[in-house]
Amino acid sequence: MIITIRNERAEDYTATDQVVKSAFADMEFSDQKEHELVSRIRKDSGAFIPELSLVAIPSRERDRGAYSFIENQNQPRESKH
Repeated sequence: MIITIRNERAEDYTATDQVVKSAFADMEFSDQKEHELVSRIRKDSGAFIPELSLVAIPSRERDRGAYSFIENQNQPRESKH
């Protein structure tokens, strides 16, 4: 799998919020509001450095080919007896 790492963009915020929610979903001491903290840091913090906010994006075209190969390998093969 090829993964591209790039700077986070505004259109990524919903997806990154979901990642943060999932990361803390089962944490015993979580208030389930960590994604809100991330949003506040992005918007209101003078300490926010956009160049350090990164996302990892899988290459869909590459993955599709790899999954097709795996699926084909798992198919039963016809016997030529």
